[in-house]
Amino acid sequence: MRLILVFAMFYDPLWAQQAEQEQVEETIRVTASRAGDAVEAGPHSGIELDLEPGSVGSALSLDTVLTTIPGVVVRNRHNLSQGDRITIRGTGTRAQFGVRGIKLLMDGIPLTMPDGQSQTNNLDLTAVGRIHVLRGPASSLYGNASGGVIELFTDLGADRLTVTPEFLGGSDEIRSQRLDVAGRTGDLRFRLNGTRHQEKGFRDHSQARFDRFNLVANRTLGPGWSLSLAANHFSAPYMLNPSSLTKQDAETRPEYVRPFIFARGAAKKVDQTQAGLTLRAKTPTLTWQTTLYAVSRNLANPIPSSIIDLDRKASG
Repeated sequence: MRLILVFAMFYDPLWAQQAEQEQVEETIRVTASRAGDAVEAGPHSGIELDLEPGSVGSALSLDTVLTTIPGVVVRNRHNLSQGDRITIRGTGTRAQFGVRGIKLLMDGIPLTMPDGQSQTNNLDLTAVGRIHVLRGPASSLYGNASGGVIELFTDLGADRLTVTPEFLGGSDEIRSQRLDVAGRTGDLRFRLNGTRHQEKGFRDHSQARFDRFNLVANRTLGPGWSLSLAANHFSAPYMLNPSSLTKQDAETRPEYVRPFIFARGAAKKVDQTQAGLTLRAKTPTLTWQTTLYAVSRNLANPIPSSIIDLDRKASG
């Protein structure tokens, strides 16, 4: 009898603690997918990053924000004509240029063209407030993305109107000007910014210049209803490519560029415009959204082995 009583004394608190833990676990949500799922029902390997406004400064590469995520590798090649090389769990390692096998979205608009190639030039990381990263085959829920998904969302800022000018200067004739306007008026929240960046570059034949404009706005239409607009334009009249060096040249004359690179005119010229509208509705029993978008991308990219000249349009 004593043993039974002692067991009952310990069993009661343990049972209560276990019941409390089960109740807490039922409220945990996984938000790095298209819809919130209970943790036990979410087989996706996802992570969500919340960024403080301006925490990444005037970054031009995703390596500043994704470097801490397991399984995600971003190689910043410090060459604007080549851009980032992104790998998620090994997918993307064989891509010779651009980002392949990984879906990129910005405010609901795909940065990945129908052929599976993505580019990151038009990302304004200074205005990004939230990032979803989905790793593994569950990314197929987003379409042509066998390796993973990186989804970025613009921070619309505070309720008050803010105007933020930025000027950046550095060695190798780096000059960057940016103007950011964000705020709220009535039921409308918005963020508008423009950037002009130019640099001579450390190496010969590495001059670059680009202009970038972004507009994101969200209007509340009624209880549970909202309409969002996202528009972006990126124009790079020249981003010269000094290409690679031999080990000996890198150690003895790192600024050197091989003569046939000059002769070939290795460089990149890009003009891209995209825009989209998203209608969202949320009721006690249903949440859904519909996005209509269009993308136009013109690329002239002579490289040592060939000349790439592509004019593409996509919508969905």
